[in-house]
Amino acid sequence: MGFLRYDSDFMMSISRAADYVILNLLGILFSIPVITAGAAMTAKYYVAMKIVRGEEPSVLKDFWKSFRMNFKQSTLIWIGAVLLTAFLVYDGIVIMGMQSTGVNDGFKIAFGVLCAVLLMSLHAVFALLARFHLTIGGAVHNAILFTLSHVPQMILLIFLEVLTYYVCWHYMEWFILIWAIGTGITLYYGASMYAKNFAKVEEKKAEKEQTEEEESSADEQKDETESDEVVSDTMEEEVQEDV
Repeated sequence: MGFLRYDSDFMMSISRAADYVILNLLGILFSIPVITAGAAMTAKYYVAMKIVRGEEPSVLKDFWKSFRMNFKQSTLIWIGAVLLTAFLVYDGIVIMGMQSTGVNDGFKIAFGVLCAVLLMSLHAVFALLARFHLTIGGAVHNAILFTLSHVPQMILLIFLEVLTYYVCWHYMEWFILIWAIGTGITLYYGASMYAKNFAKVEEKKAEKEQTEEEESSADEQKDETESDEVVSDTMEEEVQEDV
């Protein structure tokens, strides 16, 4: 019965799966005030990406650490996203009510694509904040670039999230089990996808830092600006490669 040993691959896999479930529960719990949802998502991906990289974090401790550390930026972005969503919903109602013509139909499609890109970018921005020291503007800018350079992966991520709740809705008697498995798989996929693609940015950032002399007078704002530039350069290169 070696597979039941606490350090066996099987038990380690069970432990990691449990961590993902706990992270999703923490994400919901810390999102209850609504306004804190952005910080909760950032903290969730902060810990999930650590797990994927094999760093064996303390789920509760590291979640709280990231929640506090990224609270201001994540919350401001979340508030902006909520306001933008309200604006887009209003515009969407108006646009969908327009008479069907060739021009109007094309405009509706373009509006739908814009909303999809913004939705995926909103998801990516919190993962970026969980990994890099970025300004709010830099985080939003790089989230859009990341989305445009990883459209298939982002679509699959959103699809998995929607699918989970769709199945839960149709099989309410199995809601808890379906939710635990579905959200766990989604979080694992998202964390793996982000961690893999962020590795390229981290390597380039490390190379740049090695060539620069440490300045005792460097402040946090300067570090964030430099991170914005490095991340942006890498994201733009990926977009160009895809094109």
